[in-house]
Amino acid sequence: MRKLALFLAIVLLITMPLSVSAATRATTINPTIGFNGTTAECEVTVFGNYSTDYIEVTMKLMRGNSCIATWSDSGYGYLYMYNEASAVKSVTYTLVVEVKINSVALTPVSVNGKC
Repeated sequence: MRKLALFLAIVLLITMPLSVSAATRATTINPTIGFNGTTAECEVTVFGNYSTDYIEVTMKLMRGNSCIATWSDSGYGYLYMYNEASAVKSVTYTLVVEVKINSVALTPVSVNGKC
């Protein structure tokens, strides 16, 4: 009887599901806006969680509530975008970056800059 109990205990230990704690990787979105005279220089880097993540990015350059330029691109795993637009001195601009990873929209990220 002891051998049977020991055998059953071993079988239960082997077949019990194990919990594995893994660190969750976060998608990284880094937008920047700079100015070279009256040219707005807009860029963003996006790192997915995996090299197979399909990344879709839309950058919008805003002056107040008006969108003055929009750019889009897509790729897998990592995406870098750079674009330029005309700007007006002493005006504040907002670069809004919208990202989808594997067709799931993330919270938009924005950064401000003054020409």
